[in-house]
Amino acid sequence: MDKIVVLNEEQDKIIIKNALFYCKLGVPAEEREQPQPIYVDVTIFRSLKEAAESDNIVDTINYASVHKHMKTICDLTFYTLEALAEKMATQIMLNFYFSKIIIQIRKPMAMKHKEVEYAAVEIERNYKYPKP
Repeated sequence: MDKIVVLNEEQDKIIIKNALFYCKLGVPAEEREQPQPIYVDVTIFRSLKEAAESDNIVDTINYASVHKHMKTICDLTFYTLEALAEKMATQIMLNFYFSKIIIQIRKPMAMKHKEVEYAAVEIERNYKYPKP
């Protein structure tokens, strides 16, 4: 029998959902005075085949390490959700190997004087790494 070839490894995903951080974020200066809650969803696209076969953390992306990098970015101050999302994607990309990332950031207090549950942005970035 011929060897079965997996064709969709890059569709594998690592997902971190509803990560709560506190970030100094907002256009008005008073919004940046105190950290505000934000919720972040991150989906990282990468083949998980090697990690599945080896059952070894070194063959995948450590979720706690991703969270740590997200927290490091949230310790900074931003005017916009867009800038925060872009900085977070870049920070994660610089520390891990993957083909695509989707980040959604929700700010519940963005429109606190309106009847809105939250304001959010979602970015999607694809990466192509140079061959070693």
